[in-house]
Amino acid sequence: MCAIILPSPKGDLFFPECTPRTSERKPKNRNMNKYIFALCAIVISNLTPLHAISEGGGINGQVIPAMAPNAFGSPSYSGWVTNAITGLETGASTVGAPGPSQYVRLNGSVQLNQFIATGFPSWLGNADPVGAYGAAYANELGNRLQFGVVITGNSQFSISNLSFSATSSDPGNYLGFSFAAGSYNYSNEYVGVQKGADGILGTGDDVFITSGSNTQLVDEIIGRGSGNVPAAVSTDPGATNQDKINGVINGLMAQGFNQDVQFTGTYSMNGTPIGSATVTIQSVPEPGTTTCALIGALGLFGLRRRRR
Repeated sequence: MCAIILPSPKGDLFFPECTPRTSERKPKNRNMNKYIFALCAIVISNLTPLHAISEGGGINGQVIPAMAPNAFGSPSYSGWVTNAITGLETGASTVGAPGPSQYVRLNGSVQLNQFIATGFPSWLGNADPVGAYGAAYANELGNRLQFGVVITGNSQFSISNLSFSATSSDPGNYLGFSFAAGSYNYSNEYVGVQKGADGILGTGDDVFITSGSNTQLVDEIIGRGSGNVPAAVSTDPGATNQDKINGVINGLMAQGFNQDVQFTGTYSMNGTPIGSATVTIQSVPEPGTTTCALIGALGLFGLRRRRR
């Protein structure tokens, strides 16, 4: 059955993935290239990045969406994380050489075929990534929208109090999910930063927290962000992998994505919103896949949840 995947706090195979994997790679000095850390028928536009909301305790979050490789299986994902965290910290809109691991801030419009993860090779909704983009994309498994975040405050805070919620304005809220406080941990994907002896962030004596208790107090958090994405898998209907991708799109169109949909991600600290960003998903003509077009018309578009 054509499907999208619902979230799980521990991370889905294709869909949202919030809880970081445990990597102990340490960032280098901030001033010396420190180590800090990417269906076919819908357009995302009118992005509102960098929407910060000040909490009562003076904590602010800047939320900066970007397209990432699929965290579950795409070989370029770890390189993308490195570039993404660098871009989030420095404010750069593009980091890294052109290719699947390049970080590019989402600040315009993009077709939703750049917003689908797959269980087979694809990139930007194309099931022939080598033919379309080159050999470097041979083993990529699609893409996901991530709501990257940079959090600072007037006093220290911990990632244990960070939570996230996402909503979409379609009738079924298909992209909606949430992670409660306690779901996040320090890692190479969610880096805590403590001011050094000089009391200033961004200088050579900063201390980087990438492991240990999530209750450690920090002065800044830099995170690649939580995200969500529809998915196509090899068991979906369709004679070809491209048919399977197109079928997922047709199913979504039958479920309310045939008109503009607002997709919003919001971070909170201690239960108070600190930052959000919204993406407008705009409908365009459906791709032609007879099998899944019929499935969508019959309202049989299903949801798949896989936890780990």
